[in-house]
Amino acid sequence: MTVSIGDPDPRLLDVVRWDYGFVHTWALGWLLQQPEAARRILSVSPAFALAPSETVADVVPEGASGRRRTDALVTIRRADGSHRFVAIETKVNDPLTDEQVGRYIAADQPPLVYLPGLTGLFHRDAPLPAGAAKLAGGQLIDALGDLSFGPFITSYLDAVRREAAAHDQALQQVAAGAEDPAALELAESNAVALLGSAWLVQIGRALTRQGTHAHFSPRVTAYDRGIYWDSSVRPLGTDTRIYVDIVAVIGSPRREIRVKVLGPDKTPAFERTREVPLPDGWRYARKFVKGASATLIVAELTTADLAATSHAMAHALTFIENIAAIASPTPAGDH
Repeated sequence: MTVSIGDPDPRLLDVVRWDYGFVHTWALGWLLQQPEAARRILSVSPAFALAPSETVADVVPEGASGRRRTDALVTIRRADGSHRFVAIETKVNDPLTDEQVGRYIAADQPPLVYLPGLTGLFHRDAPLPAGAAKLAGGQLIDALGDLSFGPFITSYLDAVRREAAAHDQALQQVAAGAEDPAALELAESNAVALLGSAWLVQIGRALTRQGTHAHFSPRVTAYDRGIYWDSSVRPLGTDTRIYVDIVAVIGSPRREIRVKVLGPDKTPAFERTREVPLPDGWRYARKFVKGASATLIVAELTTADLAATSHAMAHALTFIENIAAIASPTPAGDH
């Protein structure tokens, strides 16, 4: 006797959860084995586009890339029988670094970085190293256009479409100063996390438009996402630096600006912090010297608007300059 268990027509994401990167790699890999879909997807970047005489010969999950492995390796056959390769690197909610991307480029396997989730929103404005290209979820949907697929893949593409729409909506809400997590419930990603990432993107855009510290770098830890401005970095001794970090705490609506120290010997920075006036609205962080970096002082932002962030940023930069002045007193002959 046959016993029916569960949904007789499950979606792909009923089988494997959204936040597992390999489900996205599998789906993209299958699409790249469909000739017309492959041609459209790879056309998102001129450097990756298929020539009329080229075809996708194979897509291998966990393909070799030097001493490491790609999420998938696409082999493209040219008319003369030679091949070129494209590495697929999938990031859903996990960190993306230039070092990862650079390894593929060094192996002559330029990467197409597939970014359907929060990482794609967070890195929306961050450039990749030359030779790499992004494929955001919305770009995938737009590229496929009017192509139709069976229900298993269609259900996945519907989820990607909803997620991409939620990214745009989160950016719009933050820009308007009217955040509403409930309006983002159809997204696969957590609504609070979506708004936190969108806030970081919009803060970066606004400060860049102002011409204030236009060069910044996104980074992700287990606890927060943040952006720090390269021009805020000041040396404190030989191997130690202090800098400003703008942070959205993961799993929380809390947003902060932090003055942080990076280096092997953080104790002098904590000591000098107490010698500099603490800006209004800031507090001292708990002394922690074991990790690669530590927070010296922190301001929690009660509003996400640009004016409040710019004001706190100015306080942070002044604080850094004052600490650096203590660390490097002006020689008597230079007065």
